[in-house]
Amino acid sequence: MRPPAHRPAFTLLEAVIALAILATVAVVTLEIRARTINSAAGLAEKLRDDRDAEALFTMLLHGALPLPVVDERNPSPVWSGTHRGRPYTIRRAAVTLPNPAIAARPAPTGLARAGDAPAPPSLV
Repeated sequence: MRPPAHRPAFTLLEAVIALAILATVAVVTLEIRARTINSAAGLAEKLRDDRDAEALFTMLLHGALPLPVVDERNPSPVWSGTHRGRPYTIRRAAVTLPNPAIAARPAPTGLARAGDAPAPPSLV
């Protein structure tokens, strides 16, 4: 009688290592998927907030919001209420900004008339 032929096969250690690698890849893949879903939900919420703010601003421009309240201590008008079940407050504030076109030019040091001799250089 002949002994059974030796067939190549995986050892138990090789099978356990392969399962460990496969489990690690599965965990990493599921973690990435969960982060992607959370990120998409956060972006959808931000987009919804931006649309609501844009809608409120449009309503303010077209006079569709209730009349503002003006406080005696703070003379700027304040609109408040609820929009789509969420409270809002809009305050008008005047902000003064410098004119970049004027700030970019150097200030004139003196006016010269045609025919004037140039000023001598100064030694510092």
